[in-house]
Amino acid sequence: MTTPSESKTRTLLALSATGALIGIAFCAGGNQSVGSWITVLSLLSLIWSIHRFGRTGPDEPVALGRSARPGAETNGHSAETG
Repeated sequence: MTTPSESKTRTLLALSATGALIGIAFCAGGNQSVGSWITVLSLLSLIWSIHRFGRTGPDEPVALGRSARPGAETNGHSAETG
């Protein structure tokens, strides 16, 4: 489950990336002065949001399969009986 601060950080990441794409589109469309400022500000915001996202800490470990314990049953057979 995501915490509120992680949710805000993910939202900021998405908005910053979208803003950078919009700025690039403005530059490609001919309005380079506005597009360049949008792109620069969006990239700075993207750098900041990546930093904040990295500071939220590690994710919960993902459990793959039924059990990762040694000697646990797999496919109806125990590890001891082979």
